[in-house]
Amino acid sequence: MKRTAKHRVVHVRWVDAYGDADQWTSRADLDTDDRIIDTIGILIDTSRAWYVTLALSMDTATDSFGSVIHIPHRCIIKWTEVDGLAA
Repeated sequence: MKRTAKHRVVHVRWVDAYGDADQWTSRADLDTDDRIIDTIGILIDTSRAWYVTLALSMDTATDSFGSVIHIPHRCIIKWTEVDGLAA
């Protein structure tokens, strides 16, 4: 598969806005440290104003995506296109 602008692969470094416990937690036990996350994926144009959307995999026959993540723009530290991948 030849990569096109539609299939850009990017690296996003971001602060996880959701990286705390998924249960009831006392105030004293809340995680207050930033969790810096690095994500690499296929950039999906969703026209969502507040998010960058990435997928881990893509089925080109059905134009379907797997393992989709929406990263809020305000959480992004830096993002760059990944070069040097096989076409």
